[in-house]
Formats: sequence, C-alpha cells, structure tokens
Amino acid sequence: MEHLSFFHPGLQKSILAFINAAKNANLVFIVTDSDSQQYLMGDELRPAIYQGAPDGAGTAKETAGRKGISMEFTYKTSNAFIYEGSIPLTPAV
Repeated sequence: MEHLSFFHPGLQKSILAFINAAKNANLVFIVTDSDSQQYLMGDELRPAIYQGAPDGAGTAKETAGRKGISMEFTYKTSNAFIYEGSIPLTPAV
C-alpha cells in the first residue's frame, strides 16, 4: 500500500472544499519527488482514497501550533509505478 501525506498551510475555503470533495471520490495523483521523478498513485481499478487528517487541523492559537490541515491518501498496490507521460494543465470544466 502506498501512502501520500501532506500538510496544507492555512484553512482557506478552497482547501476545505477539496477535502469535502475528496472524502467521497476515487482519485488519481501524479506525485513528483525532489528529483523531479513522477509516480502514479491510483488507477482505474485501484484509486487513491482519502484516509483523513492524521495530524488534524490547527488554527495556530498556541505558539507551537501551525495553521493548516494535514491529509493522507492511500493507494492499494504492491508496486510503485513511475509516470512518464505529460500532465495536461488545462482546468477541468
């Protein structure tokens, strides 16, 4: 199983809308690492699924806190797949 975890700073309407939509969606991600290698996470048969916010959401009221939300997605596979295609950057309609 592959895991994708990340933190989004801030609690804007757009990120909250994304989380609400992702909760019930079958997703596919192209994940780029620090060496610009791209990996496929999710496919038609085994989509990436939203698993929640492992670190929760914070409003940074305390000094050690940070304002934002964490997210985790899982992709049930026993293999890692390199993505070698192009990524269209046309907005969805």
